Amino acid sequence: AISPNDPKAQEAVFKEVALKCPIVTFDVDAPELQRRVFVGIDNYSAGHFAADQIREALPDGGQVIICVGSTEMRHGRDRRQGAIDGLLDRPYQPGANSDPLDAALKGAKYSVVATVIDHGDAEKAVTLLADALKAHPQTKCVLGLFSYNAGAAL
Repeated sequence: AISPNDPKAQEAVFKEVALKCPIVTFDVDAPELQRRVFVGIDNYSAGHFAADQIREALPDGGQVIICVGSTEMRHGRDRRQGAIDGLLDRPYQPGANSDPLDAALKGAKYSVVATVIDHGDAEKAVTLLADALKAHPQTKCVLGLFSYNAGAAL
C-alpha cells in the first residue's frame, strides 16, 4: 500500500510492481497505476466540506487564508480547489482547473486572499502564515488542509 506523491513520475515503477503484487493506494488515488483499490476520501469533497464548516463558523463571511503542504500533489490541489469552489459559491466540479496560487479570489461573502504553501515543513508554515496574516490583517479564518497546518496556524 502506498500514497503516491507523484503518480506520473512513479508510473514505470508501479507498472513493474503491479506485475508482482497487488497495489493499494491510500490518501492519494492513482487509478492509472493499476492499483487494485483506493482507500481514502474524495479530497475535492473534503475541501468542499471544509468550506461548509467555515460558512457555519463565519456566516457573515470574510477573508480566508489557505495553508497547504503542496499543490503539486493531487490531494493538496483537490482539497484547495474544493474549498475555494465551496467558499465562492461555484458549482460542484471535481477535476476542474485549479485557480492560480497567487491570485486573490473574491466571492459574494468570502475571499481567499492568499494560499500559503509550506512543502511539508511545519516551521516554514508558521513563518509563512505570520507573513500572510501581516499582509492581510482583516483575515477571519485560516484553513489548514494538511494535518500539521492547524498547529502551525495556532
